[in-house]
Amino acid sequence: MTIQANQPWQASGIQVTPGVTIKILALGKWSQAPALNVWSGPEGLPNGSGKEVPWINSNALMGKIGEGKPFEIGTDCEVHATGNGELYLAINDPFDWVKDNSGSMQVTIYLQEASSSLTATSFPEERSTPSTFSTPLATPAPVGLP
Repeated sequence: MTIQANQPWQASGIQVTPGVTIKILALGKWSQAPALNVWSGPEGLPNGSGKEVPWINSNALMGKIGEGKPFEIGTDCEVHATGNGELYLAINDPFDWVKDNSGSMQVTIYLQEASSSLTATSFPEERSTPSTFSTPLATPAPVGLP
């Protein structure tokens, strides 16, 4: 799925329940200041300013489950859900300022139910780490970098 830099929280369409493990992989480039030619990958800018969520890198890809506490995703994240809700993703830039942002992230999301047995499949080709997660629910489209 594609997460745009110029929008606040974007619904993934994936409902999460307690005990589910979520694996998220991301790649791409985006900017909160394209006129200044300041771009980052999903890990964001550690020393950047302008953040919607103060404990997450500026410009980083972040997520939340329902109305839960936001968490940093970066390029590779594993989260063990403790609450119910839809998975949302966004750039960490003050949401009042996102309209002038540019770029996007291509995100792959894997879910593993707590009660199901683990199956060995692999992540997309750009990753060599073996996976114990099921088939991805959302896969990346070709990346169009600026």
